[in-house]
Amino acid sequence: MKNSMTRLLCGAAVLAAFAAGFIIPMQNANAVNAAVSVTGNLNIPLVVSSTTPIAFGTIIMIPAGDTVTVNASTGAITGLAATTFAGTASNGTIVLAGQGNASVSFTDPATIDVAVTGGSYHIQNFVVNGGDTQSLSAGGALTVKVGADLAYDASISSGGVISSTATFTVAYN
Repeated sequence: MKNSMTRLLCGAAVLAAFAAGFIIPMQNANAVNAAVSVTGNLNIPLVVSSTTPIAFGTIIMIPAGDTVTVNASTGAITGLAATTFAGTASNGTIVLAGQGNASVSFTDPATIDVAVTGGSYHIQNFVVNGGDTQSLSAGGALTVKVGADLAYDASISSGGVISSTATFTVAYN
């Protein structure tokens, strides 16, 4: 019986030591600090102005219809071999001012359909020279050239003045 009592007391002492060493500190745990980084960008607003329109000049229409392109890079106008051009064609220009070295994205306009006698013509496939994602200079400036296609089909029976507005959306990335 004495051995059993000794064993019981020893077991209780071990249990008490275990509780004192492990359970009690868990109830009195030390506080720790957690550092969380805070990041972000503050950009000044973009200022956008279109300084030069996309100009197709004068197109002498051919009966078969054509798609005429103003090249975004060079401003050159091209179409089928039978198409004749007069006047001055030019690519458009968009000038941006904003946060230095910031990346911006251009969203090109959708097709613009313009009704004329006998059908319609379509201003489409807008292109930003240099791509739809570009960066402003260290000083916060960017000038891009833009071009597009003008498509007309054989059903158009009369000419007219080409006049419309294409809206490019520009945003910081």
